[in-house]
Amino acid sequence: MARVCRGDCAMNISKPWLAALTTVSALSCNQIFGFEEPSLGQTGTDSVASTSTTGSAAGGSGGSGGSGGGAPLAISIAAGSEFTCAVMSDGRVFCWGANTKGQLGDGTFDPRPTPQPVQGINTATACSVSHGNKFACALLADKTVKCWGYNSDGQLGNNSSNNSSTPVAVSGLGQVVSVSAGKRHACAALVDGSARCWGDGVDGQLGNGQNGSSAVPAAVAMLKNVSQIAAGWTSSCAVVMGVVHCWGGNIAGQLGTGSTDPTNTPIPTIDTMINPTGVSVGANHSCAWSSGGPVKCWGHNVSGQLGDGSMDSSTSPVAVTGVSVAQLSAGAQHTCAALSDETAVCWGYNGSGRLGDNSTNDKSMPTNVVDISGVKMISAGGGHSCAVLQDGRAYCWGDNAHGQLGDGTTAESHLPTQVMF
Repeated sequence: MARVCRGDCAMNISKPWLAALTTVSALSCNQIFGFEEPSLGQTGTDSVASTSTTGSAAGGSGGSGGSGGGAPLAISIAAGSEFTCAVMSDGRVFCWGANTKGQLGDGTFDPRPTPQPVQGINTATACSVSHGNKFACALLADKTVKCWGYNSDGQLGNNSSNNSSTPVAVSGLGQVVSVSAGKRHACAALVDGSARCWGDGVDGQLGNGQNGSSAVPAAVAMLKNVSQIAAGWTSSCAVVMGVVHCWGGNIAGQLGTGSTDPTNTPIPTIDTMINPTGVSVGANHSCAWSSGGPVKCWGHNVSGQLGDGSMDSSTSPVAVTGVSVAQLSAGAQHTCAALSDETAVCWGYNGSGRLGDNSTNDKSMPTNVVDISGVKMISAGGGHSCAVLQDGRAYCWGDNAHGQLGDGTTAESHLPTQVMF
């Protein structure tokens, strides 16, 4: 599908670090991260009984439930903590699921089992969306950012700690090319190659040399030529001229530095790969990939979320074998990838069927998401996952206690089920 961003949203690739963005098909109009982490020692149990339901999955651009008849088309999707957001082809953002902190951005605190438009994000203005623990952020066509929802640590970036059920402008960011929201902090990569983070910084995840929160964007120290950025649970990572740098909490080795020592300024990971095109940060694990090429992951691995066939955590990157990845998303305790052949795989913790393989068994190596093809991009959230197909349809699977699958029900599904736009 052609990119639909208009006007100022078009990427300026006169700078080499911005040119790198064009090589990542799913990053041109979105950055997706966000989740709520289970206990670090959780090994594969859910408090909700697993009851398999059959989703209405379909492959490619054919099959029933297509995107015809004037229905809006999705261009990207973000599975977060008990809610989901999608960017539409007309520039609007729709969200659905839990709404206790106003994270759906519709001016209410009411849960929604089907997609609802975010207030004030108008036609042809929203180019990307990313969201984390009960808050969301959108990158607009004028390269500014707005956020909404939970604001306990200033993660909305508007110099306040008040929750907001409608979008508020992030203060003093400058021109932004990508935005990513973690558990209670967010980060942005700027046109000038620098980076800013805001919100919870107790573990050093803001990267500004301090261990404290900030309700306005703080400059990430020592970083230049940033092409992509990712915020996780207590850590953050960025791709800088073909090298991954990470900072923040490191309890499980999620910084990839060969140790579990935390840092409040960026340091390069060790032995990732040559010229990674993307990085994604989960709760306590991280992954980097080269488009159409290899994947390496590091950090927490109690449920197999590193994808190397083991359940041994690693403080340095390990290879995920047997996949050629177009785009990847690290969730709370699982990971999903859209492959070069337009199929999808997931691995790691499988509570509520979030791997989409019609089971609830954890997988330490990539397993196919069943009954779905023509995959454009994918997002791994807290207890569910979602994908957008090339024809603009969206599918979700896994936990649905709050309606986060967007199919009009609250029944979990171990198979992809179509989002009802």
